[in-house]
Amino acid sequence: MMKSVFNKISIFTIIVIVIFSCANSKNQKQFTLAEYEDAAKHMDRSLYGLVYNQVSGSAFVNNNNLLYTTKTKVGKKFVLVNANTQTKETAFNHEKLAKTLSKELDKEIDATALPISNVSFSKDLNILQFIAFNQKYEYKIKEHTLVQHASKRNSADSNEHVSPNGKLAAYIEHYNLWIRDLDTNKSMQLTFDGKQDYGYATNNAGWIKSDGAVLKWSPNSDKIATFQQDARGVGMMYLTSSNIGHPRLEAWKHPLPGDAEIFTIERVIIHLGNQPKTVRLKMEKDFQRGTTTDHIAG
Repeated sequence: MMKSVFNKISIFTIIVIVIFSCANSKNQKQFTLAEYEDAAKHMDRSLYGLVYNQVSGSAFVNNNNLLYTTKTKVGKKFVLVNANTQTKETAFNHEKLAKTLSKELDKEIDATALPISNVSFSKDLNILQFIAFNQKYEYKIKEHTLVQHASKRNSADSNEHVSPNGKLAAYIEHYNLWIRDLDTNKSMQLTFDGKQDYGYATNNAGWIKSDGAVLKWSPNSDKIATFQQDARGVGMMYLTSSNIGHPRLEAWKHPLPGDAEIFTIERVIIHLGNQPKTVRLKMEKDFQRGTTTDHIAG
């Protein structure tokens, strides 16, 4: 087993070295489809953890700065990019924030694995806002002081997507998209024409499925990008569990090679406000597709 893992890592390392060597050469080689397919045969999901410095969790600040997280060899890191100067730097002092959080929560916080989410900056970039352990905080970067919000918001469910400002949570109910105010717990329906096999933000690409919605919030939390999925006519997949006792039957839509009907999606942008408005993009239906992640969320 260990030998197999080491062989995979060695092959992966060789592939990376070859690719970067070719990229740095003046006469860059044009790889053929067969060569890419041959390299892909040696890739494995267990190797994903060996890839560092990928951009994730990105959000714009004041339209001129981009805040994102990345995984480095030493742990999680928050980076701030200035679009005007085309420079990037560590968004804040991770060690000092960890020390301040440790004191506030009376527990040891690792600077390389900060337990914070929904991270955003104030307009002047002097205040860091985030949620830690279901509580919202404001951290003054220069003074290294932490302020806890007086009113504790309702926590979001696992199937809900919280907006960047931490105030709203989007979710699916009866094939339509809804949002919930985390302060008042009041819900609002955003779409109204969703129905079975033709619902909004459906998380079902065939090989993966969940009750959570697939969507992307705009940085200022006033719009949602998602889609209406058309699964009408798509074939079913059936599986039974192998547990002790009565088996559990699972059934869901799952297109297979050779099927005449597969998933299609109609992309929409939902504008929030007192009267939410759904704007359907003027384009043909898209075939649903994905790579290592699903839909627009990837």
